[in-house]
Amino acid sequence: MSLSSEQLKELLLRANLLSADQFSLAQKEAELKNTSLEEYLSESGFISDIHLGQLIANYLKLNFVDLAHEKIAEETLLAIPEIVAKNQKAIAFGKDEENVYVATSNSENCE
Repeated sequence: MSLSSEQLKELLLRANLLSADQFSLAQKEAELKNTSLEEYLSESGFISDIHLGQLIANYLKLNFVDLAHEKIAEETLLAIPEIVAKNQKAIAFGKDEENVYVATSNSENCE
């Protein structure tokens, strides 16, 4: 499930990260720049992409992982073939005897 712009607005207002006016301005600017609102908010310095990712993951009741701080073994990376990883925008970042832990930018991707 992705967040609608209204859900994102509610989330950011509730966290006191933006005012309603700032959100409206950001929404218009993102449309003008032909970019996603989330990307615009991060690039414009309203909120870091990590903080935004954490807020959204918490809202959706999903786990969040910052892959910049993960050391990923080559064996783990290869658990998902490169072409599949690119198509699904997914990466294996952890592995134990029973599980492979996968991160994806699409919260609806269960393939």
